[in-house]
Amino acid sequence: MESSCSRGVHLYDALRNALAMKPLCLSLAAALLLAPVLTSAEETLKERAKDLLHDTKQTMKKAAGEIANSSREAWRKSQAYTSDDPAVYRRAAEQRLGDISAEITNLQQNAPATGRPYFATYLTALQQQSSYAKDQLTALTPEEIRQTDSGHRQRFDLTVDRLEEHLDLAEREARDFISPP
Repeated sequence: MESSCSRGVHLYDALRNALAMKPLCLSLAAALLLAPVLTSAEETLKERAKDLLHDTKQTMKKAAGEIANSSREAWRKSQAYTSDDPAVYRRAAEQRLGDISAEITNLQQNAPATGRPYFATYLTALQQQSSYAKDQLTALTPEEIRQTDSGHRQRFDLTVDRLEEHLDLAEREARDFISPP
């Protein structure tokens, strides 16, 4: 049998070893207790970051749409659009058609038509319509440009108006259905 003195030494040693391990035990206990809190806070932070990214993307898309619309309105309100000076009108119309072509190219590069093969066809049709408008502009004579309310210039202006309407529709389609939310 073990003497009470020997048992006391063993208890003393066990107590000393336990006290020596106290910082490690406390750290481990704290880590185990705080792990759910940290994970929860980490998840909340991830969710907030994801929401912020989504909101930022939506704001950027909306701003891009507003910029495109304001450039269309600026063209219609510009002095060049209402001008009967052939050089001024032609230069501004060429610039506007260049801007439209750039928007179409941007859509083709940034809005993959995955799962919507008709969208690629739609963008090809927009390119064809843009080419047609460029051909119409090239064919306009100075006399026809001076006739702002009838004839070939009016048909050209309507072609550009329809092209812009279709481009707006394609941009909305890309923003709402094709681009990831």
